[in-house]
Amino acid sequence: MKMTHDAYAGYLLDFNQPAFGGDDLGHMLLGAQPRPLDVNGTVGQTWPRRSTGAPDTELRLPARTDGPRARRLAIVRVVRVGDADALVLRSPPMPAGGIHSGHVIVLWNLAGRGYEVSLHLADSRRPGRYTERERIRAAVTVARSYRPQSG
Repeated sequence: MKMTHDAYAGYLLDFNQPAFGGDDLGHMLLGAQPRPLDVNGTVGQTWPRRSTGAPDTELRLPARTDGPRARRLAIVRVVRVGDADALVLRSPPMPAGGIHSGHVIVLWNLAGRGYEVSLHLADSRRPGRYTERERIRAAVTVARSYRPQSG
C-alpha cells in the first residue's frame, strides 16, 4: 500500500508478510525521499542529530518526540549498503515510534536520494520470534538487495 500523496517525489510502501508467522505477520516499510538522509553517527547515538535536518515527514520516521517519556531512534549499527554508508536504527516501542514502533530501520543514500527499509518482526522473548540480530540481518539484506532502475 502506498502511503504518500501523488505529488511527493518519494514514496513509502507498506507490506505485511504472512510467511514470517506470528501475530504481526511480519511488517515492512520501504521508503525514499528526494534528498539525502543524514547517515552520519556512531553506535549509541540518537538519530537524527540536532545539527542536521529531520527526514521528510512522508517517511514517518519518529525523528522528534516530546514529553516526559520522549524517545528517539537509536543507532545500533553502522553498515554498508552497496558503496554507501548506512545506519541501522532501533525505533522506540508504541506509541513513540508511530508506524515504525519496534522496528529496525536501515537508512542510506544513493544518487542524491535517501532510502529506508523498516522491518518489524516480533522479538525472541516469546517462542517462535526473532532476535534483534536476526531482524537487523533481514533488514540489511533487504536494503542490500535494492537495485536502482536505469534510464
